[in-house]
Amino acid sequence: MKIDKNLNLVVPVESNEGKAYFHSTPIHREVFQRFHFVMCAAFTKLLQSGMELTGAKIAAFTLEEVAKDTGKWEGANGVEKGLMGEIERLTNVLVLAEDGWEMLPVGIALSRGFVDEDDWQEAKQRIVFFTLIFAMTRMDVRNDLLMIMNESWQTQTTSLGCSEFITSLPTLTEIEGSQNQEKQSLVPS
Repeated sequence: MKIDKNLNLVVPVESNEGKAYFHSTPIHREVFQRFHFVMCAAFTKLLQSGMELTGAKIAAFTLEEVAKDTGKWEGANGVEKGLMGEIERLTNVLVLAEDGWEMLPVGIALSRGFVDEDDWQEAKQRIVFFTLIFAMTRMDVRNDLLMIMNESWQTQTTSLGCSEFITSLPTLTEIEGSQNQEKQSLVPS
């Protein structure tokens, strides 16, 4: 796998409505600069605890814990609204609707029932871990950690933006001689 600066994370989930994909873009440098201390402390805590393999399950919890311990979680400039809000803003949910794949902000996908809170919490842990890896590591280390994450947590890294990724997904196809529709939902390689 070649890691480049335009890498995005895709987290597939099986929701009540079928397959859905969370597509997340890394935070911008300005956001990292604003929250670098808390991000560094959370990433260090994960690594010092031997969480290279399991960090994708608890990264958002760890980030929140560190931010609360340092008094940087709440408020307009806190991690909760600032960093976590930005991560959510940079994440779209790709869902298969009646007219094909649709790209929705997380809040709308939740309110329409395409994904539930458990789906979002599971994806958010992985997205935060990806964000920490992307922001805190050198390119060669990033490559190794993202390969482990992809293999262990069934995520996918891609240079495709959300619009390009959604066009790469299979669409509904009519089964020959039938009015039934078949859903194909494999993540493209």
